[in-house]
Amino acid sequence: MSEQGLQSRFEMRVTIGADFVSNYVADQLARTNLQAEQFLTGDDISEHQLRKVSTPLAYTAVVVLDEQGRLIQIVPARSALIGTDLTSRYDHLRTAVREGEPVVSRVVASAAQGVPVVAFATPYDTPSGRRVFSGALQVQNSPLGSYLTHAAALPSSRAYLIDPDGKVVASDGPMAASNRPLAEALTRATSGTYREGRRDWAYAAHPVDGTPWRLVAAVPASVLYEPARGSSVWRAIVVAVIALTGLLTVFGAARSRRDQQLLRESEQRFRDVFDRSLIGMAITTPTTKIVRVNPALCAMLGYSETELLARTLADIVHPQDPGFDTEAIQADSLAAGAHGFSAERRFVHADGRTVHALLTMSLQGDSAGGAPQFATQIIDVSERKAHEAAQERINTQLRESQQRIEDLVAMLSHDVRQPLGVITGYIETIIDGWGTMTDIQRRDFLSRISAAARRMTTLVEDVLALAQLDAGTVEPRRASIDVVHALTEAMTQLPEEHSAIINVVRPPEPAHAVVDPGHLQQILLNLLGNAVKYGSEPIEVAVAVSAENVDVTVADHGEGVPEDFVPHLFERFARATTGAAIAKKGTGLGLYIVEQLAQANNAHISYQPNHPTGSRFTLRLVTAPPPAAPSRAAPGPQPSDSDVTRKRSEPGGK
Repeated sequence: MSEQGLQSRFEMRVTIGADFVSNYVADQLARTNLQAEQFLTGDDISEHQLRKVSTPLAYTAVVVLDEQGRLIQIVPARSALIGTDLTSRYDHLRTAVREGEPVVSRVVASAAQGVPVVAFATPYDTPSGRRVFSGALQVQNSPLGSYLTHAAALPSSRAYLIDPDGKVVASDGPMAASNRPLAEALTRATSGTYREGRRDWAYAAHPVDGTPWRLVAAVPASVLYEPARGSSVWRAIVVAVIALTGLLTVFGAARSRRDQQLLRESEQRFRDVFDRSLIGMAITTPTTKIVRVNPALCAMLGYSETELLARTLADIVHPQDPGFDTEAIQADSLAAGAHGFSAERRFVHADGRTVHALLTMSLQGDSAGGAPQFATQIIDVSERKAHEAAQERINTQLRESQQRIEDLVAMLSHDVRQPLGVITGYIETIIDGWGTMTDIQRRDFLSRISAAARRMTTLVEDVLALAQLDAGTVEPRRASIDVVHALTEAMTQLPEEHSAIINVVRPPEPAHAVVDPGHLQQILLNLLGNAVKYGSEPIEVAVAVSAENVDVTVADHGEGVPEDFVPHLFERFARATTGAAIAKKGTGLGLYIVEQLAQANNAHISYQPNHPTGSRFTLRLVTAPPPAAPSRAAPGPQPSDSDVTRKRSEPGGK
């Protein structure tokens, strides 16, 4: 392989290493955000609680700031800093607070310990407002520091993570405080050679996405270019030997074997990096045929090496994801001198589950004319995707909860104020004019107060039921109930003028159903109240019994439900914008609560238009089994008339 080819391979290794570091950082930020949103949203954050959250993240120190950038809590504890604005001292905290974006810092002094660290800061929302959780990490002592030992994987190589100020984030081993020749070379180009002492060094640098860092690797030029230079020397020697004498042919053959050995050693080093990498790696052809695969990728996807070598990447990518137009990638890369491309793809695991992965396909071409191939790095980001999905579910639930609160407040601000105003107004009128009012006027005013109070009672019951439904605390206490008796009881709770216009058709046989008595009363009152409010006479309630169900049908002869509103009939806070509903007061909660309570009792509520006009609501309950026959007991002595009379005369007797 030529020196140019070896340099390209070296640069590819650095690019792959930078991609790995970038994904490690993204996962660390995602875990940091998830821990903060799950455990650090309360009003009071204890030092013990903060330590418990930071330990799994390997942070040596952590801080929590409020939306103004003031310190809420810090570990290790420094009580003197509580309440201090840290954004003036740390750029990454200022960015996280003001812009609301996760940030990775340069090398900074830890606020808790004063030692050099890098920080991972992530904003998150709480009921008390936005906060920022930031953890300090000594990268050298983390799994990322261990990975750097494999970044270049060549003898005498060096690998560093450096920030824009030239400070070392981490390295693959001990190093000098500065390397002026390398620093000067980096100001000229991102790759090339430089001289340090008496040795020439090859170097390459690549930015780490999502951070202010760069991954830099350097290796002695003699080590990197050893295979190519050895072959050149051999060719020169062969020419000289042939020109001078054929007696040295044996020496030339020996030298060739040494060159081949050096090349094999170089290839072995590459294989070691490839096979021992913790990242899934593969070599593919332009048709995505897999020609080489490492153990990490086999473990990630659940296939053996033999099974993967018999497939293409397109065979195992998720059918709903885009494929790989490697011809276009190859053409673009050759034209622009690019390394390849990075993208997210889903792969199908051998057991059928989905593996979310970030992959980088880098074009490899042999300058000697060999067929181009793609070096593919695949990193499993399923955990990060799961965290993102969980976060999205949490955000969705928060948005839904916020919307429910806003809807409830809007409803209460109108529907509570109106009946309260009626009650207050009529009471004040009665008090002021009691002496001059007639009995008829007093009765009329008291009737209006009573109607407003009933409306308030219904509203309170609806809101309490809504709160229980939203909290998931509705626990029906089902029992065998006489539905006709429950209907009669509900009628008595209606105003007399309303119950008088309702005609009840009772079945000849008993109508026992399994249902919570309180829930049944609330359902019946809602259905009867709606029929009176929005319908017209005659209003008919019929109870029908079958072997499996008891049906309660409430029908009226009003204008009915507008056809376009029928799909929204049982939605919360839903009210029709045409017809009788416009002129009537209501919260839009009644039928929503009816449906939810019915479902909680294994019952079903349905709507059909009545004929010729009106609405028909049917509540279908589960029939209760017939009661067990009473056991026959031996007749005992019957009480005498005097005993009965004496019992009734005693206190508490009836």
